[in-house]
Amino acid sequence: QLPRLSDEIGKLSSAQKGTFTHLFMELADYKNASEDADGELSRLVKEGYFTQKEAGGVYIEAVKRFFGGSFYKRISRSSELIREKRFLVSFSDLKLNEKYEKYVSAGTMLQGVADCIFKEDDGYVLVDYKTDNFRDISELYGYRTQLELYKAALDLLLDMPVKACYIYSFRLNEGVEIELV
Repeated sequence: QLPRLSDEIGKLSSAQKGTFTHLFMELADYKNASEDADGELSRLVKEGYFTQKEAGGVYIEAVKRFFGGSFYKRISRSSELIREKRFLVSFSDLKLNEKYEKYVSAGTMLQGVADCIFKEDDGYVLVDYKTDNFRDISELYGYRTQLELYKAALDLLLDMPVKACYIYSFRLNEGVEIELV
């Protein structure tokens, strides 16, 4: 039996839920969220960052697993945390290998937003949050090109190089280092 249209109106799509989860990760006070993610989400609703319906779209159980896990513990020890780092750089300024030459010659720009960057003693760690419905870790390697480009841009903009790039999958509850070639 097909669902009634009236039941479907108002439901949030997976893409919308992913967007609201990303927004939570952008706006949340990480220390508060690590102690009480529900309370932090309530605070964001109270302060007008989310409607009640939007807050219901945050993958809150996955967020709780993130803040309770070892990957967040590593982030929490960082001396510097940067979230939603926007950038716009010229391809010609990036130190990229020859597979990107076609972009360099065209004089194009690279625009992006890094979800999370945290500093360790020997460099920065770039993290891209994903809420996709991954079945296993191997699917995360499809984002290698994105991470290569982001790393090249951030190496220009930050005071230390990006030493490692990770995809954090909320679905798999795991931060996976993506080795760049």
